[in-house]
Amino acid sequence: ATTALYAKYTPVDYTITVEKNGGTCTIPATYNIESATITLPTPVYEGYEFDGWYNNTRFNGDAITTIPAGSTGNVKLFAKFSQIAPIVVELSAADTAAIAASNPTKYVNAIFTNGYYTIGENTYKAGEGVIYSTLQDAIGAASANDVIYIFAGTYTVDSVTVGKANVKLVGPNYNVNANAETPTRNAEAILKDTRVNVNNTSNGTEFNGLKFTGTSCIVIATTNVTGLKVANCYFDAKGRTLYSNLEVIYL
Repeated sequence: ATTALYAKYTPVDYTITVEKNGGTCTIPATYNIESATITLPTPVYEGYEFDGWYNNTRFNGDAITTIPAGSTGNVKLFAKFSQIAPIVVELSAADTAAIAASNPTKYVNAIFTNGYYTIGENTYKAGEGVIYSTLQDAIGAASANDVIYIFAGTYTVDSVTVGKANVKLVGPNYNVNANAETPTRNAEAILKDTRVNVNNTSNGTEFNGLKFTGTSCIVIATTNVTGLKVANCYFDAKGRTLYSNLEVIYL
């Protein structure tokens, strides 16, 4: 009699070993010849930029991006990172004095678009709740009792509302007299053609050391607003309107 024999095969599993070198990501632990192409993930390592996966500790050769379908053999991968050098923000004497006096919890500067920035002794990452490139984003993210330091420059917002209590918006002329006949002022944080609204959820709002130009105005949008202070601010705004019982204080 004739006997037919049929060979049966089971794919061999191979290991995938990774040295993440501080990064975090998820990679399958095994694969086999029948596996689909595995696209290697980009690990996250705070303060570092990922430069690729390599098959050696010296990171020689080309970076590896996939384990192609049909591959065989154990795989060992090493993550390569380069430290991201933060941009050091040069502080003027006015910045240094104002920051020391006001103790900001947030900062606004048009350069804070992405990456890391060092202000004084602290380094912050854009998008993580401390530094902002626009005034509206900083005010929109403010919590009660925040102090928002606005670096010298010109900022324009059609309309923005301070929605939390006791928020301070301060600039390089914090506590610098603006009421003298010819005030001596530092480089200004200028709000141009900007309407800032305060309401009864933002009692205790303070503006200190800023300059208002163009059609800029501070608008009390509801009744029963208390504790509003405008101190050491220079107004060069045409057609501005200060509504209701605004208390203007020059220190």
